[in-house]
Amino acid sequence: MKTHVQVLKFGGTSVGNGERIRRVAQIIARTFHDPEEAFPVVVVSAMAKVTDQLLRIAAFVYTNELEAYQQELKALKQKHFEAAEKAV
Repeated sequence: MKTHVQVLKFGGTSVGNGERIRRVAQIIARTFHDPEEAFPVVVVSAMAKVTDQLLRIAAFVYTNELEAYQQELKALKQKHFEAAEKAV
C-alpha cells in the first residue's frame, strides 16, 4: 500500500544532455523501485538554456526575423535529438 507521495524535481542542468537524462532516469528508477512504498511524482524542467532559446525564437517571430527564427529552431531541435540519442 502506498504510504506517501514522494516528489523528485530535476532542474534544467540535471537534464541538460543525454548522459544527464540517463542519470536522472537511473535516480528515478532507484528511488521508486517499490511502487507500493510511495506514489511517485517527477517534475522535470526544460533542458538547460532551452527557455532562453524559446524566448529568442518568439522574439525572432515577433520581429519577423524568419531566417534567425529558423536557425534557432533548427538548433533547438538538434539539441533535443542529440540528447535523446545519447539518453537511450
